[in-house]
Amino acid sequence: MRYWGLLLVSGAALADVGPASATRATTTVLRGATPAVATWADMVDADQRGVAAGESVQEAAPWLPSGPCTLPVPPDVLAARMLAPASEPAVRDEPPVTLAPPVTLGFLGLPDSGTTIPPDTDGAVGPQHVMTALNSQVRIQNRTGGIISTITLAAFWSSLGVSDVFDPKVVFDPLSGRYVFVSCAQRRSAASSLLLAVSATNDPTGTWYRYQLDGDAANTKWVDYPNLGANQSWFTLTANMFGVSGDAFAGVNVWAIDKASVLSGSAITYTLFFRTSEGGTFVPCLTYSPTESTQYVANSWNAEVGVLHLYTITGGATAPVFTATGFFPASTPWNNTPADAPQLGSAQLIETNDGRLMQAALRNGRLWCVHSAGMPAVAPTRASVKWWEINPVTGATMQSGVIDDPLGGAFYYYPSIAVNQTNAVLIGFTGSSATTYAGAYYAYRASTDASGTLQPVALLKAGENPYFKDFGTGRNRWGDYSMTMVDPVDDLSFWTIQEYAYTPANTWSTWWGYFSQAVTSVTLQVNSAYGMALPPAGTATYAHGTTITCAITNSPASFADATHWQSCLCTGWVGTGSVPALGSGTNTGSLMLLADSSITWLWTLTDLAVSNQVLAVTSNLAARDTLTAGPDYTVAPSGNVTLRAGKSVRLLPGFTARTGSVLRATVP
Repeated sequence: MRYWGLLLVSGAALADVGPASATRATTTVLRGATPAVATWADMVDADQRGVAAGESVQEAAPWLPSGPCTLPVPPDVLAARMLAPASEPAVRDEPPVTLAPPVTLGFLGLPDSGTTIPPDTDGAVGPQHVMTALNSQVRIQNRTGGIISTITLAAFWSSLGVSDVFDPKVVFDPLSGRYVFVSCAQRRSAASSLLLAVSATNDPTGTWYRYQLDGDAANTKWVDYPNLGANQSWFTLTANMFGVSGDAFAGVNVWAIDKASVLSGSAITYTLFFRTSEGGTFVPCLTYSPTESTQYVANSWNAEVGVLHLYTITGGATAPVFTATGFFPASTPWNNTPADAPQLGSAQLIETNDGRLMQAALRNGRLWCVHSAGMPAVAPTRASVKWWEINPVTGATMQSGVIDDPLGGAFYYYPSIAVNQTNAVLIGFTGSSATTYAGAYYAYRASTDASGTLQPVALLKAGENPYFKDFGTGRNRWGDYSMTMVDPVDDLSFWTIQEYAYTPANTWSTWWGYFSQAVTSVTLQVNSAYGMALPPAGTATYAHGTTITCAITNSPASFADATHWQSCLCTGWVGTGSVPALGSGTNTGSLMLLADSSITWLWTLTDLAVSNQVLAVTSNLAARDTLTAGPDYTVAPSGNVTLRAGKSVRLLPGFTARTGSVLRATVP
């Protein structure tokens, strides 16, 4: 890792840190990128054809240092930093005020296929599905771990004409209710591009809109290590850019993509910002508030001083403006190069890479982020996890802390973070030591815990064997990241996917953990004016996590009330909580109740007879004589009128229903 000397700059010189200098930033507005629409079934077919052709190549995905890591710091920021504590609270040894949530459910994600290192562990959770995306494969499961379908990563993108795909990342956007997926393609070549896919619904086994974004019009730079964020206006993608010849770090691409055009599967408008001399790995926030118009972006600016840097994207959806805010949130320093991690049963160390930001979220007006950190800041002897809560409007650090084990010898690396609606926090990461295999761990923070603290580290999935695999590169790769998220069903519970050392030795696997923050029981309210609903109409209480099927009998029924003969037909439902928000048909499928929920069945009604009329008369045949047979009804000699189903009699002006008469309608 190359280090750049620490610079303190004057206020005048700091202006160059912002976007004003043309040598530091360029902007390109692009329009007309069109989607390649494909269904999951299309991808499965591509996968099967690839397997039949024997496609299986061992690859080590690239990992490159992302530019300078000790950048200029304003004097006022440095002065404020000097007033900060010399160290931060680490994970607590004493019993926490609130016990961390136990693992409610855990299951295998995707195991080692023997084709790629590292897996680039990543995944997303929707209302009914769990999606794992690795360098090797993509898998769809239900929310209890049942496997629905698995394909190669190459098959997912195959129809775009790319042959080299790597660095996948996927999120479930809480505002649009869609899966959003990115990957890089064609490393170290002029054809390098960033791939974007968005699901057409909240079902990843359905249709996807996929786009290919050119990395560099001049064809001198290639795309690596993407990140993904979103708010109400944009899907924001970033990637580190390297020279096609020689892999020299060149800067960062930031794509601000008009969100509405992507969600509709239309040709998209996007603006590409290219940033130089500001380090790499810009991480846009996944934004939870539908009223937040600013897209915040952060990067690690100077580990030696202990500061990050914030950026904003503002303006219209098709005319965004990228700004370096000048905000440098400060905390205690760390080292950008953590020590590589020991493991039980092997002298081979596991690579921990560097201190670049891993994940960021904007929740309740606060920016939360996490990254690995070398501890101590000078001459680090271990890898630890550092986390932040920042006021993005002022740039003030509200709190920060470290997950660190200076005495026990545990190393923690490749973290990810999620924050729920109550400001509870879950951080997932890998851990190992000289006495433990590489396993999956987590740490929890309740909103009531003391500032800067987390509850003790807890085990998600124990490592099973020593691990070393390099495909001849000499590098024992791991990571390069993980993913932690809030459950979209209740906006309270947490999910995380982490890597762990698998069986047999020298293989990896991934593990999903679910942490319920919901109450032990939930209610389901079923509303239906007609038909026979399952569960029955009304409100019932179920144990948290109960799996049910919501369905209704869909047989058009004819019935009468005081004024109508009608036919009723179910057209679908609207729902809240664990039930899909809306849908058509008469069956929502199997659902796991994780929150108070409701489903309202929707009906369309068709009148089969005279609407809002009661004719008290026909024994007096004069009533019949005032009606004339037509295409929709007949008049029988008995004085009865027979209507066709779905039709009504139009009473002409001057019609009189005489006393004692009755008009009857029969439905064939």
